[in-house]
Amino acid sequence: MSVSGVSANSNMEMLAVAMMKKQTDAEGEAALQLLNSTVQSVQQVNQTAAQVQASANSRIGSLVNTTA
Repeated sequence: MSVSGVSANSNMEMLAVAMMKKQTDAEGEAALQLLNSTVQSVQQVNQTAAQVQASANSRIGSLVNTTA
């Protein structure tokens, strides 16, 4: 194999590595976005659950049967 053949193979390998890195970076970014949206959803659910619990607690004892 000539020197130019080795050089061409090296260039193709470097190109392949660069393309794989870009793909991996894109997949990592997509995973981070998914995690962030999941965190926001969980926070909203927790906030709603806390509001429902507070509302339920405020009604405890509000209905008193006085006709006994």
